[in-house]
Amino acid sequence: EIVALLSDERRRRTSGRIEVSLHVLRELPPFDQPAARHALKDQLDAIPGVALSDDAVERGTWPSFDGGHLVAQDAFARFIAVLEWISERLARGTLPE
Repeated sequence: EIVALLSDERRRRTSGRIEVSLHVLRELPPFDQPAARHALKDQLDAIPGVALSDDAVERGTWPSFDGGHLVAQDAFARFIAVLEWISERLARGTLPE
């Protein structure tokens, strides 16, 4: 367990897992559609060591993966690219054709 002291003196704890908040995204276009959630899963699964379950994507739950998979610079860069991809899709409300 990692404990970090923030500048405002509050303590935060983490198990080292990265949680994908599909339960929130499933309420927002385009991620309210299963095809968009599966496209997100495919993007994340392209990161070595990450494998989200189809069931979690279908149901829109809280799948997670070990943050240690993002230690390699290329894996972290892919993860940031996925976050940017999500942001772009949310701004448009659609997936590209």
